[in-house]
Amino acid sequence: MGSVLRQVLSALVASGFLTPKGIWSFSIALLREGPNAAALLGFRSRLSPHGPALCDGSQCLDWRTLHRRVGDLAMALRRDFGLRRGSRVALLARHGIPATEGFYAICRTGADAMVLNPDLGAWRMREILAQKSFDVVVFESEFDAISDSNPATMFAQLERARAAAGPVGIRMPPSRGGLISVLTGGTTGKAKTAQRSSSALAVARPFLGLLSRLDLARSRELAVCSPVHHGFGLSALLIGTFLGPRIHLWDRWRTEEVLDRIRRFRIDTVVAVPLMLSRLLDADASGLSEVRRFLCGGARLDPTLASRGLEAMDGALHNLFGSSEAGFSILARPSDLREHPGTLGRALPGVRVRILDAEGAEVPRGETGEISVVSSWAMESVQGRTCRTGDLGRMDPAGLVFLLGRKDDMVVSGGENVYPSDLENVVLRHPDVREAVAWPVNDPEFGHRLHLAVGTGSDGQNLTERSLREWLARTVARFQMPAKILVLETLPWTAAGKPDREELESLLAIPAVSPRS
Repeated sequence: MGSVLRQVLSALVASGFLTPKGIWSFSIALLREGPNAAALLGFRSRLSPHGPALCDGSQCLDWRTLHRRVGDLAMALRRDFGLRRGSRVALLARHGIPATEGFYAICRTGADAMVLNPDLGAWRMREILAQKSFDVVVFESEFDAISDSNPATMFAQLERARAAAGPVGIRMPPSRGGLISVLTGGTTGKAKTAQRSSSALAVARPFLGLLSRLDLARSRELAVCSPVHHGFGLSALLIGTFLGPRIHLWDRWRTEEVLDRIRRFRIDTVVAVPLMLSRLLDADASGLSEVRRFLCGGARLDPTLASRGLEAMDGALHNLFGSSEAGFSILARPSDLREHPGTLGRALPGVRVRILDAEGAEVPRGETGEISVVSSWAMESVQGRTCRTGDLGRMDPAGLVFLLGRKDDMVVSGGENVYPSDLENVVLRHPDVREAVAWPVNDPEFGHRLHLAVGTGSDGQNLTERSLREWLARTVARFQMPAKILVLETLPWTAAGKPDREELESLLAIPAVSPRS
């Protein structure tokens, strides 16, 4: 515990927070802004006003300019649309400076903010807007077509609101932060809301635990590649604002553009989902050689990709496990991944991880059960801040946690328990396979079978379904053999770095199913 405390104190000193000026700046920010996420901007703008803050390729802002623009926009949103504590507001914008300004401005008003996935599609977006009954939808002009979706909702286009903002020149009174929400479930299935308080106290313990394990406070250039509508990307944006490096954002993922900016700005810290890591390594692994911290999260990091990343970045790769409901909770350091490439790592300080059986009792170490997380950062609706993640795993005697697959993905095929993640891990060892996704479908004879889709990349064009099936026949058990295999150059993925099951199922001309064991 003593070493953890020393590491946390050292990180807070390095960030500028635990200094006389830092403490004064944070106190003034809380007094003037109120306890909401925008107070982080107030703190940073006082501590390092002319320091570089945000860069999205089209423009770069310093902290003072960003703070002023957010304050003016918040005042305009309150004046023109009545935003205040208790208002329900949706933000629909790409992952760039306008989205960041819109998010912090909504938080500054005290309203509840929900960040929506801009890639959901028009029909799904209209359905969500109708279901959630927002008071105001703040959106970029790209999404003008949604403004006729619900006559009872007000629609604030970010560009027009920004132009009308001012400078307003009026100081808004302090506001207590509302709830911050994201939608879980990707682009298929029924979306669920994961919401938590914007209070700094709720995230303090796991955040300080993350600082003690990962030297984020010494970052000078931070690339947040994961989008802000995803909990992983939004958390990285908030942490980056507090710590103060220049934050790089992209409205859309473009591998070569990301690599170019990593080189030009000598970016030392990257936050991205595993798919993005795979794309960067495939394009030019040498482009990541100077990255000091590469934090993977938001989706499963397969062991093969972990080993490739460790080699390319000389041990800079970390794997952060969390969920929209539980928040970030488990971290694998490079030393953990070298010895056990498939591990999730150990629980962060301030977080307790338990492996539970079906009745909720903790199982002995080494046995399989459901991963459960106890954390102050769990979403508001999680009773007692204890979240059963729905992921199956085990914990070894040293406290390392291993993910075995989704609890609801385990199916019985011909009397045998089958996990899609097991098949994915095996097929990723094939030299011509870069990506793999397996999922269960109903089968009249076996009960369930697996279907498999693989991405070969540009160098694996000789791989066929037949050759892959012959390779698998020598590698996996008969009950793991997929009923159908789809071979593509690149698999379809959602913006959050998860497989687009809806698209894959349409390519194989099969209906979506809900697996039952």
